[in-house]
Amino acid sequence: MPQGTLPMFLKRFIHIALLLATIQPASEAKVFEIFGSGKKAGPANRFGWTLAYQSEMNLNGVEGVVHVYGIEKELLDVLEDLRSYYSMTGRTGEFFEGEPMAWGVGRDKKFAVRYFLQEGPSRATTLVYEIKQSLKEYLKTLDKPLQHQMDVIPPYPGSEPTYFMHDLGSDTALEVSSSSTSPEAVTDFYHHSLSTSGWRTRLGDAGSMRIFEKGRELAMISASEGADGVTRITRVHKKLGTKKPSK
Repeated sequence: MPQGTLPMFLKRFIHIALLLATIQPASEAKVFEIFGSGKKAGPANRFGWTLAYQSEMNLNGVEGVVHVYGIEKELLDVLEDLRSYYSMTGRTGEFFEGEPMAWGVGRDKKFAVRYFLQEGPSRATTLVYEIKQSLKEYLKTLDKPLQHQMDVIPPYPGSEPTYFMHDLGSDTALEVSSSSTSPEAVTDFYHHSLSTSGWRTRLGDAGSMRIFEKGRELAMISASEGADGVTRITRVHKKLGTKKPSK
């Protein structure tokens, strides 16, 4: 298979990984179905989004649910729908756009909803990832794990763990950590260490992201530097053929 040509299961793996990497769950986060029907229906009902994927998720030891919607609209149009929804309903909404993605949080007096928007297979489609939780838990200070929890992919030396997640539906585990080292040094380290441990590069030279394969296992390494100068390292591991996401 030519490099850069990805099968559907690998695209889904990347999409889930990107979603997880954008979330900062509270230490006791709980997920709620907060929208009903009628005038106060949520964006999915208001704009007729199609549910493409749903899975249980473990957020630092607490289970929740992620919903993924497939939308026949360009990303910026969906982003504008979200902004207008929160403006019209009097809720607080903060949204930011990147390339080719966007993200944000919508809040009212009781609940918070995290959104991550990813451009679909074509520019005319968008994937929206949605996680809902109580505002009380959302506002709590994030408790960092005392130690790294993912052993199958070793932590970057000297990095500090931030949080650990496990998508139960797809059996995908993720850990985020931080380091003062450059993103290039991090990806170079993992390219060497994983290659010498029997992992084969599946998608390399993809900016700050690398994907590796070893038998029936996949690993993704991503490193990016924030505005604060800190490098965030995302390590994702998935065993293939163990569990299937619920729909």
